[in-house]
Amino acid sequence: MVLGRSVAQRRGRQIGGCDDRVRCEGRHSDSRPGLPDLLSGVPGDAGRPEGRGSGSDFSGVAAFFNGPAAQSFGYEGADSLQYKTGVAEFRVSAGSFFQVNRFLVDDLVKTATAHASGSLAWDLYAGVGLFSATLEKTFERVIAVEAGTASADDLKHNAPRAVKAIQATTEAFLNSKGKRPKPDFILVDPPRAGLGQAVARRLAGIEAGAISYVSCDPATLARDLRVLLDSGYKIEQIHLADLFPQTFHIETIVRLSR
Repeated sequence: MVLGRSVAQRRGRQIGGCDDRVRCEGRHSDSRPGLPDLLSGVPGDAGRPEGRGSGSDFSGVAAFFNGPAAQSFGYEGADSLQYKTGVAEFRVSAGSFFQVNRFLVDDLVKTATAHASGSLAWDLYAGVGLFSATLEKTFERVIAVEAGTASADDLKHNAPRAVKAIQATTEAFLNSKGKRPKPDFILVDPPRAGLGQAVARRLAGIEAGAISYVSCDPATLARDLRVLLDSGYKIEQIHLADLFPQTFHIETIVRLSR
């Protein structure tokens, strides 16, 4: 199954892979470029939200370098954005992760969580709680785990009552001591680096009945699937979501069971 809708020709163009962040900042420094400076190099309406007339209508803009020492070089406006999906509304602060293709986000969530229900679900690499909000409707309890400080704060703010938000790395969570109920369903949405062998092996050892793996890198997905398949899981479905048309980025949703 391939999900796709072109957004590349729309104003307010979305560019980049799923590691890109939707960010804004509420502070302004006179020593750094402000909103007019950030927009000065954007031709026409390419940098303006659809239906807006001028840069002053933005609620917030921030530009970030990518790399190990990522830092903002310009920011102005609100300290968070509100994103609505078909299921819930989410606060997304500066530095938090959220899927930026608003046209396909609902299809992505439905595909990753379809027919999943039970007593307990884990949402690992949970971001601000995009998948948790849907899982909460079909599970008695959801444990959502996120390592990033900004995303974890938003996750706690956005989490419905049945969702327990935990700030920790997935590896630390999986290696934590003490008895805990085995989940019926696990959803993982890792960054481009994937799970890695240590996390994949630990995840397989949980022996949950079903896993939904949302991946933005086919190479690391293939590596991690090898571990899961060797441990007794089998692939039930594979879906592709073209969240970034006219780029090489592709989102893959793999449903596994044992």
